[in-house]
Amino acid sequence: MTAAWSFSAGKRASAKRPSSKVRVYERDDVPGRIFMTRAWITTESGRPVEDVLEIGTSREYAETLAELTAKKRELALLEGKAGPIAAEEEALTLKSLLDAYHDSRTAEDWSNSHARNQATCKAFWLGVLGEDFVVDREHPSPGQAERLARQARDRNGWSPRTEEKYLRYLHAAARWAWRKERMIGANPLLGLETPDYEQDTTALVYSLEEIARLVRPHPDVDWRLTLACAIAYDTGRRRSAIAPLRSDGIETVDVDGEEVTFIEFEGAHDKARRTSWVAVSSATAELIRGALERKSVTRGGWLLPGGHEGHSGKLAENPITPSGLSQLLREAEDALEIEHVTDRGFHGIKRMHVTELFEITAGDVEKVMDTTGNVTPTILRRIYRQRRRESTAPSAEALRGRLPEPKED
Repeated sequence: MTAAWSFSAGKRASAKRPSSKVRVYERDDVPGRIFMTRAWITTESGRPVEDVLEIGTSREYAETLAELTAKKRELALLEGKAGPIAAEEEALTLKSLLDAYHDSRTAEDWSNSHARNQATCKAFWLGVLGEDFVVDREHPSPGQAERLARQARDRNGWSPRTEEKYLRYLHAAARWAWRKERMIGANPLLGLETPDYEQDTTALVYSLEEIARLVRPHPDVDWRLTLACAIAYDTGRRRSAIAPLRSDGIETVDVDGEEVTFIEFEGAHDKARRTSWVAVSSATAELIRGALERKSVTRGGWLLPGGHEGHSGKLAENPITPSGLSQLLREAEDALEIEHVTDRGFHGIKRMHVTELFEITAGDVEKVMDTTGNVTPTILRRIYRQRRRESTAPSAEALRGRLPEPKED
């Protein structure tokens, strides 16, 4: 095995101080992947533990990661927090990782029911792997996680969906620790496979008639909910991406002789972690123009300001929260005589958006991805394809055109 490319950061060990050396490199026998080693994290034989970085990681990103990891190690050494056997002293246990995950900003957006499910998953993995399982050194491999989940399935009579839930939880926690907090040098669960099954979500989708009611202003429905639902239907974005939209992230441009309004979804708030501009229909653009004339919007700079408008008359200087949108949606269902279905929420709008958009685009998955921000179909599309916001304009108008006109009273 030879190194096709290599980059090192940090310092070698000396008589006075342990090593902070980090190395990232490619291997001829594994094309397209980048590996990383940290000199102070070793196997029992003394060799540095080799981590593989996520598929699609660029050399520039890997070099930056190596430098940041080495600097973090240097600071720990200077502060006296790392000794000669750093792998022992800096060991990250599974309990520490999962505790941090459940205390994170990510967890703040979990609904109460989802938080309970997450707690159940946490207890399961701490039970089968152990609270003192050293994540940095022992790495729960995809195969190990799959075997443990399969054994629990056979022992407890789980359905494939339940087995998948536990596996996806562990994968999400590992991904968060690696990508968001840099608690680990690589995601050890890349390549994790979950059971194949087709989930029946028929009951979790709003009908076109129900969405038509949700996206039109109603005297008994908060204007922020109406606007949020209109944006959700036009763009297929999640409530966590819609809630923090800024009022200055709106732009109207000429597309083929027609004025089209675009919304900026900031990468920091979108699950895809990429900033993108997406077109909305003219009907939604009209709702946006009305919102931009409100003092609460111009004062705080949020398209959907927080607070309790209609009660105290004042709005907080913060955006509405995702859970706040869900509460308004629940109230709107009552006002509009829409049946409440547990766990449907804003995802019920997105599911219909995706269903309709696939028909409108004749199954063009790339156009669907451009609108919804999802990045999973292929690495090529996620990493290399450049998105053009103008391509989302016809789809937005076509989506709106599929909603039925309100019935005459």
